[in-house]
Amino acid sequence: MKTKQVPFDIYIPATEHRAAVKVNTIQIDVYTDEFGNEMVTPESSILIDKTQARYMGLLAGLDIRALRERLSLSQDQLSDLLGCGKKSLSRWENGREYPSQLVNTLLRLLEEKIVTPEDLRRVRRPRMLARLEVITNRAR
Repeated sequence: MKTKQVPFDIYIPATEHRAAVKVNTIQIDVYTDEFGNEMVTPESSILIDKTQARYMGLLAGLDIRALRERLSLSQDQLSDLLGCGKKSLSRWENGREYPSQLVNTLLRLLEEKIVTPEDLRRVRRPRMLARLEVITNRAR
């Protein structure tokens, strides 16, 4: 198979309220077989994913690990706070996968210090306990 470079449009996926948005065009490598069929190389597939993730504001693995370390949390502790699997967090930190948009939003809120680990712990408790804590704190 031969390899050649082709332009590839990067889109931010559509949501319920907006169509997909083209954000960039990059050059990628594709394999071409004897019939002219093109197949994206594994390296180009990774480049596409990383480029799309960057435009979507997803944190990269090194950013997630740095945030976790800044918060002095183990992978187990952060995965418990986020309500995600420990293996998922490991894959995100190693750059093999990206978190969902929802988990990324929580991570960004932690990164921007808009919420704290304690805020997440509090809202993960049963609602009645959280309400009692709020009432108790108001009475003080």
